[in-house]
Amino acid sequence: MNISLLRPGFKPETLTVPVNSYKTFSNGTLARNPFVPGTNNVQLIYADLGHIIPVDENGKPIAGAPQPIYNNNKNDAHKAAATASPDLTDLGWVLADESQASINPKDPGADTLVQYVRVVKTTETKTVSQTVKYAYADGVTEGRPALPKDNVQTATFTRTVLTNPVSGHVISDTWTKPQKFTAVTSPAVEGFYADQEQAGGNAMVTQDTPDAVYTVLYAGPSQETETKTVKYEYQDGVTEGRPALPESRVQTLTFTRTIKKDPQGAVISDTWSDPQNFTKEQTPELKGYYASQDWAGNTAVVTHNSCDTEYIVYYAQPNTTTREKVISQTVHYQYQDGETQNRPALPEDNVQLVKFNETLKTNTFTGEIVYFGWDPAYQKFAAVKTPTINGYYADLAVAGGDDHVIHEDSDTYYFVNYAAPISTVAETKNVTQTIK
Repeated sequence: MNISLLRPGFKPETLTVPVNSYKTFSNGTLARNPFVPGTNNVQLIYADLGHIIPVDENGKPIAGAPQPIYNNNKNDAHKAAATASPDLTDLGWVLADESQASINPKDPGADTLVQYVRVVKTTETKTVSQTVKYAYADGVTEGRPALPKDNVQTATFTRTVLTNPVSGHVISDTWTKPQKFTAVTSPAVEGFYADQEQAGGNAMVTQDTPDAVYTVLYAGPSQETETKTVKYEYQDGVTEGRPALPESRVQTLTFTRTIKKDPQGAVISDTWSDPQNFTKEQTPELKGYYASQDWAGNTAVVTHNSCDTEYIVYYAQPNTTTREKVISQTVHYQYQDGETQNRPALPEDNVQLVKFNETLKTNTFTGEIVYFGWDPAYQKFAAVKTPTINGYYADLAVAGGDDHVIHEDSDTYYFVNYAAPISTVAETKNVTQTIK
């Protein structure tokens, strides 16, 4: 038998349905062959089945809710079969009357309004944390690099409980899905090492996971310092009225001891930094003074086991010695013939003296002559005018005199001779001749 479905606004559909059988049109309508003997062609007119319309307490359709069409009654095409009301739990609605869980419509073409009420939804949250803290193993922070800030990871879980307000039945009680905490690589702290390369990490974190706290400890290397000090002092200890002494020169060498341990505290290595060397200090000059050494200190190898060293450079004025040298010029007066008796007294010797001062300075520490000189550079002797003696004359009108007398010159002596003028003596002698 051919059965056609005629619907307003749609093209007719025709199905060939065997006797006592049925087929389904594209819209879900059943086409049943009722088998009427003697009939070759039966035209059935089908109307749309009604729908279940979910509505709220005010009778308004619930947005987004499905509106299912009634089920076909496979035994009677004139009726609709029982149809389940849609489950709107996911939309937050439940049946106001649980007896309407299944609708058996009396009028297969009329819609049925089914009332729903909002489910009671309660939520709670729980936060689980993982904290990685950073600390110095000995607890000392002063004068050290700032430690990394705490690394905190949190995972928040939400619990959702849906309750049927009509029956009080808990529809669902769920937590959000598990999360993860990542392992944290320990940051570098200059000059220190961490007791663990990574801290923390959990691939399965749930609301029941307890908070976790991890502490990364940084251990620093031990340090030893060796110093070399060069001090400057006056040899005699007197400072008043003298130039200020140079400031002490201090050199410091730092040696670092690094002890590495594993997370269990076992020592992996224990080392000191390489040996070093001090440099010599050139002695500053101090005007008017000499130093006991031009360079102080040494360049020998220094290790963490070496001792501090101290050097003292002494300053002293040079040793000074002086001596005086006297040079004389003497003008002596005498009679040429040496006779003085019954003659006028001769003038006193004219003696002139000049003095020279020799200064010798030597380095107090080395004995080296640092200065030698005479003062003054030269002197003068005056020329002496010869005194007169009555009745006598001198062989020199002026004696002595020197405009450039130096310390290397010797004493000088000048003699002025006096003599009487030449006189004529007449003697008379009678000579007689007798002739007999």
